[in-house]
Amino acid sequence: MKRIRLHIITLCASGLATGAQAQQEDFIGQAAVYGLYAINPSWEASLGAQALFNQNIAELWSAMGDAGIQYRITRHWTTGLHYRLIRFRETDNRYSTRQLFFHTLTYADGHHDFSWSVRSRTQQLVFGDLFDDAPRGPRWYNRMRLRVAYRFDYYWSIYSSAELFLPLNRPGPVVLDQWRQNNGITYTFNDHVRIDLSFSSQFQVNRRGNDSRFGMLTNLYFSL
Repeated sequence: MKRIRLHIITLCASGLATGAQAQQEDFIGQAAVYGLYAINPSWEASLGAQALFNQNIAELWSAMGDAGIQYRITRHWTTGLHYRLIRFRETDNRYSTRQLFFHTLTYADGHHDFSWSVRSRTQQLVFGDLFDDAPRGPRWYNRMRLRVAYRFDYYWSIYSSAELFLPLNRPGPVVLDQWRQNNGITYTFNDHVRIDLSFSSQFQVNRRGNDSRFGMLTNLYFSL
């Protein structure tokens, strides 16, 4: 049955603690709204908007809009294409445009109350407007994520995920420059509402500064 699912991520509160060289701290908040439309059992379209605040949630750091389409190939395999338009605040408080194009390929399976998935996300980041004469970039990444979940009952489940950021066109012999780890718990109220609480850690390696980011995320999902 065709339906629209509205996913509202109410708050993603992150603490940013940079590496020992920078010695800076920040508190980051994120709010996002996503709508998903099931065209049929195989195809699904999505639209979303997201805002990210830093400086202890006092200033808008970036805002973005996202459009995508997903296709379920088989019971285990899913693929998708996305376009994301980003307005990002630079160090001089001027907002610049960034554009992100990415493709996902996911394999998911499970056994009894355990489930797991492996996702490959290939993305291209371009600096500048779509019709600029000389946009900067592109910057290519392949992101590999492993996610494992366990469901206690209809209401409660926990999960853990790890993701590697692999630069594809960065100069020099750099294989990995970021990795992210996430642990969370999900509570399902009913078939239409669930809440997700998680702690996220992201670390830079082989980069100048090698910043570390730590975040508490609260996601609220509505399905209509």
